[in-house]
Amino acid sequence: MTTEIETKFETKTKVVAAVDVDADDVFAIILVPQNLIDVDICGFKTNEWVKQSVSAYKSIAVEVKRQDDIIGIVKQHAGDGNKKYCVVVYADTPLLKAETIEQALSFTATYKHKAVQLPRGWVFEVDYIKTAEHVKSVHMPSLDEDDFLIAYNYVQIATITTYFRQRINEKHMSNGVYITDPYAVYIDAQVKIGHGTKIGPSVMLRGATEIGKNCTMLNAVEIKKSKIGDGTTIKHMTYVGDAEIGKNCNIGNGVVFCNYDGKKKHPTTVGDNVFIGSNCNLVAPLTIGDNAFIAAGSTITQDVPAAALAIGRARQAIKEDWNGPKEEN
Repeated sequence: MTTEIETKFETKTKVVAAVDVDADDVFAIILVPQNLIDVDICGFKTNEWVKQSVSAYKSIAVEVKRQDDIIGIVKQHAGDGNKKYCVVVYADTPLLKAETIEQALSFTATYKHKAVQLPRGWVFEVDYIKTAEHVKSVHMPSLDEDDFLIAYNYVQIATITTYFRQRINEKHMSNGVYITDPYAVYIDAQVKIGHGTKIGPSVMLRGATEIGKNCTMLNAVEIKKSKIGDGTTIKHMTYVGDAEIGKNCNIGNGVVFCNYDGKKKHPTTVGDNVFIGSNCNLVAPLTIGDNAFIAAGSTITQDVPAAALAIGRARQAIKEDWNGPKEEN
């Protein structure tokens, strides 16, 4: 039998001291829709974002279908006998923040509610939800509605990604990172960026990337799973992957860190105060020592010692009059 649930809106006029709920008193159920679109969004899958929002609590993920009795499922899984509250969320709401869950729990405890309806999800007292035949809940006011946007198709996922990008970029700018055009920069959630760094348009920073202090990333730079030292500049149209670059380096225009051999990725290590000229290919695995200089247009396949000049070009040949006027028949 499907359990009925009745929700009402309630306005609280009495001000009471907010109650903080101990994480050990909370059990979380993540409802995973059968048709979940589990794709990468700013560094984490749809489902992983929701898991992070309830990571402070013991939790379980339960796959559900459209026709399932959700409250019945909650009754079956709510708590392990020693929890006071059960939080129920959906795996298709990746924007959900841990702070929002904490806010909902505090509201429930402060006003001693048995069941609280969220825009998508609930907070229940465990003893109540396990025994109630007719669930009566109140609507949780003043929540950030963006937290509950549903990733039900790729159009909606694009909208959600835009919200994530805004959150991530604003966090870095608040920490002293100068992003010249936040609407044209893509930064994954795992990325760390030091104070005073400047990031130009069309920059992508992906994976477990760390950028030091006072660095400069000019336009159309992509960096993935790499570590960049303080004061390093990376110029236009450059790709850096699986690399560790030291301090005060200059990485020129159109440089490619060739990290993939068709089967696996390889690392490149660049020392401090290295100059890499424009349009160079650095074929990993590779180590470039401190104060080395790589001539523009070079393809480098061997390690470069400290303070050395490396040139990896084919000898230029000139064929004069090769494209001169053609003789008439």
